[in-house]
Amino acid sequence: VIGEGGDCWASAETVIRMCEMVGIRTRYGATEQVSIFSGGHLFPVCIIDGKYATVEANLGCGVVSEDAGVFKADRNYRIDTYDYPYMTGMVEGGIVLSTYIGFGGNEVIPSEINGDKVVEIGALCFSLGVTYLEDSKLTGVSIPNTVKRIGNSAFYGCKDIKNLYIPKSVETIGMAAFIGCSSLNLQLDRDNPYFYADNAQGILYSKDMQTIIVAFNLKTSDFAIPAGVKYIGDGAFYG
Repeated sequence: VIGEGGDCWASAETVIRMCEMVGIRTRYGATEQVSIFSGGHLFPVCIIDGKYATVEANLGCGVVSEDAGVFKADRNYRIDTYDYPYMTGMVEGGIVLSTYIGFGGNEVIPSEINGDKVVEIGALCFSLGVTYLEDSKLTGVSIPNTVKRIGNSAFYGCKDIKNLYIPKSVETIGMAAFIGCSSLNLQLDRDNPYFYADNAQGILYSKDMQTIIVAFNLKTSDFAIPAGVKYIGDGAFYG
């Protein structure tokens, strides 16, 4: 944080350590997939005065000094606070949850945020690579009956989720939405007209059993495609 050097990763590390020293609950967060092999924007997530907060202390757009040939950039400082543990955006019909910034446990998604209906869980929203939840395990999620869409890889890698409730309102589930959820038991509303969850096999089908949507917790390495299946979704058996 001090000086002109560093980047968002170094700054996040510094802010995290400072928060820990003064007893502020904190963890890492990211806005895109991050790993030891690729970059990504990393930032601290904190709880400040009962609100969720993201802390920015990263380099902005830099310029090259003509006389010295040195790269210099202004440093951005910003704290954004949220009443709920989500970064959000607007889509047709209401709100999309774009990034989860909570601290794990059993998460109950609200049906409304600031008066607007929550209609979509965005791509990678709860994904382990994005939420960076190694230390704060997400163990359960309840989705409200306002949600219509679950995006691609929305829960990718959430290996500690044991129960996830999907209401009858959900019409679309994206590619690889539950890949890597190796402990998952899908609780699908029996009146949902679009999907069927076979927890014994760990497979999510279309309601007519003609499409395999995703193998979220496959129980065997020797799985036989049922005779009535005509289609297999993109990334259904990824990983």
